[in-house]
Amino acid sequence: MDKVSAQQWITANLSRKLFMRGLVAVILIYALLIGLAVLKKKDVFLSQQDRLATKTVIIEHKKDRLVFHEQQSENQAAAPSLDDFQPLADAPAEGIYQIMENEDIVPVKSRDGSKTAFQTYRHPFDLQGSDKPYISIAILDMGTSYAASEAALKSMPPEISFVMSPYAPELGLWMKESRVRGHEIWLTLPMETARYPQHDTGPHTLLVEANLVDNQRKLRWLLARPQGYVGFVTPYNATFMDSQDDMRPIFTDILERGLGFVDTRKDGFLMTENIALGLEGPYANVPVYIDMPADKHKMEEKLAKIEERAIQNGAAAGFIHTLPASYDLVLKWVQSLESKGFVLAPLSAQTGR
Repeated sequence: MDKVSAQQWITANLSRKLFMRGLVAVILIYALLIGLAVLKKKDVFLSQQDRLATKTVIIEHKKDRLVFHEQQSENQAAAPSLDDFQPLADAPAEGIYQIMENEDIVPVKSRDGSKTAFQTYRHPFDLQGSDKPYISIAILDMGTSYAASEAALKSMPPEISFVMSPYAPELGLWMKESRVRGHEIWLTLPMETARYPQHDTGPHTLLVEANLVDNQRKLRWLLARPQGYVGFVTPYNATFMDSQDDMRPIFTDILERGLGFVDTRKDGFLMTENIALGLEGPYANVPVYIDMPADKHKMEEKLAKIEERAIQNGAAAGFIHTLPASYDLVLKWVQSLESKGFVLAPLSAQTGR
């Protein structure tokens, strides 16, 4: 082999070997990255659970402010006893649930009808013992955003109720952490709205003119969400509630199971109210969305109207979303209620039961 041929052989073979080594290195790097991503995904729930379970926030109420004391329970300080809070009843409570054939757990009234999920899981409030007008605030969409839900857990007094999406990731965890701090839990009831299907409320949406069996199947799935909720809240502008034939069997089933129901429509609630009266079920109409639109001036006007309505009717309520601006404004307003002669009450108090 002459000098030129040898040089050509070396160049060709070395280039090929270097290319193959580089290709193998790239493959190994991608495999390592994929493996790390899979492991990280598996640890998401555990990391969230640890973050919530090891950080306890004690809310101390002052006249002019709310003070938050955080304690780390893992390797730093002993976890505070549940006696430091006012936790709600354990769920599922004996005698008010039914185990279905597929092992789903759904709420029912006790055999003698004296005990219900609404009565058992609600935040305690003495309707008869209060001679002041009371106001309720509930936060919608809880559990869908980790940061926003955690912020509410840290900052909101226990009298403020949480309305959670039945589709929320780790719904059971959020319910447990909220209820141990005294927050009453409601679930959004997905149903057809005026903007459907542009506004899609998920695969278990109750639809107008759908087969009753299909709507009942969807309701069974919703009822089988983690127990501890007191009832359902309709979405904004729920046209499903305007269809008597579609609404009546669903609404009746919910109330007969001992759950509460909050209708957020501005009009047409007399029919549902009459059904609720006939069934002696807890029902309220609360059509006030405080942060729609999320303009500070308009929000302040709605809060003032809630005060006026509470003075006139003895009670009033409104909803906010998981927005930082809504949190800040409502917290400052809530702190002023006592000095104005109002009492802060859970959403269940609006049913009068």
